[in-house]
Amino acid sequence: MQASDALPDPQAPAPELAPELGFTAQDLIDQQEQLETQASEALPFRIDKCTHSLGALRQPVYACRTCGGGGVCAACSVVCHGEHELVELFHKRNFRCDCGTPSLYRERVAKGDVTDTGYPPDAVPCALRKGEKNKGWDVPNDNAYSHNFQGHFCVCERGKTYDPETEEETMYQCLVCEEWLHESCTSFDASVLRAGDFDGMICHACLQAPDAGVLRTYAGTAGWMLPTASGPEVWDGVSVQKKGNVCLYGAADAAADAVASASPPHSPPAKKSRKDACRAPASPHPAIVSPLKRHDVFLAPSFRARLCRCSDCAPAWAAYPYVYDEEETYDPPADADDAASATSGSSTYDRAVAALGHLPRPQMLESLRAYQGLRDALYEHLRPFAERHELVSEEAVRAFFREQEAQRQSPTKASR
Repeated sequence: MQASDALPDPQAPAPELAPELGFTAQDLIDQQEQLETQASEALPFRIDKCTHSLGALRQPVYACRTCGGGGVCAACSVVCHGEHELVELFHKRNFRCDCGTPSLYRERVAKGDVTDTGYPPDAVPCALRKGEKNKGWDVPNDNAYSHNFQGHFCVCERGKTYDPETEEETMYQCLVCEEWLHESCTSFDASVLRAGDFDGMICHACLQAPDAGVLRTYAGTAGWMLPTASGPEVWDGVSVQKKGNVCLYGAADAAADAVASASPPHSPPAKKSRKDACRAPASPHPAIVSPLKRHDVFLAPSFRARLCRCSDCAPAWAAYPYVYDEEETYDPPADADDAASATSGSSTYDRAVAALGHLPRPQMLESLRAYQGLRDALYEHLRPFAERHELVSEEAVRAFFREQEAQRQSPTKASR
């Protein structure tokens, strides 16, 4: 090793440090608290349980490019794949965690890079399920994998090189296919729509699917906002909003939207109402019938209030239950202050102490005493600096550790 590569000598005198580059004890404490806050915000959920045993869920999914393109749950993305190349896919419907299954390595399996076990030679079980019957291994899953699992988003060429660190354009997720689309790749028009006007969207491809007649029927009705170039002056009892050459069908102001959320629109008088009365639109909007021009539908918060739920219409929604009713979505439980989880409100030191509980009791007690002793000694060493609002120099820190090392090597001195 060359002299320039050698590690610094802790016994060497500290270099001169400009006052503006120094720090006070309070600075150190404030920085530690800031780091703790940032860590809590980055990982606000518990990571002690894999969701595989819960079956297929709508849940946050991460595609692991390192392992071979399968998807894993939020907990496994941290515990089992924290050092891997991951693609955050956000929520995916009907997905079961692939960690510990051949599905995790699906791209490699397709290429024949497997042993007699059905796994690649470097496969490892799910670390969070090692205590279960199968020791962290399981059979392949019946998941669907879109091009999102390859790190590709949107239908455009730009989406093939998507990078969350450099992407600047807003992207929207289709409620039906859960594909992500750039705003400029949809029929969104800022002259008649604002991002705050809608909670979701249904993309052009899903609206034009052969079996999507029920979706096309509602396009342009109240809460199912349809920007288009032309059309009738009134549709579904609502006047069209125009701005220049753009028409917006299905729009409603905030007050009308609140009323729609409270009671279904277009209800007949109570004396004439009938539970099973059909109130579905008579026909699709003329613009949506032609697939030649792109049309996406933007959904207001109360878009489900417009849906007819009579016995004749209900079966048509069997293929779209998540449109008909809000679906249940699994999110990992919040990091709670209990024995099963490191506390999000505690310090890094306290989390380390909690981890000591996994050691044999004699080692745990010895390590705990050492940590507590070092912590108390450091706090006492820094206390005068904090009280006097003085800068803590590098030499002061080195002096502290030299003293600790001397005490460790001299039991008699340390015991006094």
